[in-house]
Amino acid sequence: MDQRLLLMHQMMLGDAPRLRAYDRALEEAVTPGDVVVDVGAGLLALSLLALRHGAEHVYAVEADPATAAAAARNIEATDLKRRLTRVTGDARTVRLPRKADVLVS
Repeated sequence: MDQRLLLMHQMMLGDAPRLRAYDRALEEAVTPGDVVVDVGAGLLALSLLALRHGAEHVYAVEADPATAAAAARNIEATDLKRRLTRVTGDARTVRLPRKADVLVS
């Protein structure tokens, strides 16, 4: 992964007020059983928050191949493969197998 991109992700993941705001928003928006699409999923922070708040399934859409590969490794290292699908591609053109209830970006 490009060093600048890695630094950007580290800064975003280290921004506790930002993550708390997303966490509160997802807590309000996601109801158990929802399908969530995380556009620009990066390293999956918002995807994981959506799952924590009851999403049945999350489609993590990431356009950058290196970031998507890192996300794939994170998914493989967990027991989330059934509930979290990484999709590499442009969110404007990807086609998902299910309709989303919630979109986060």
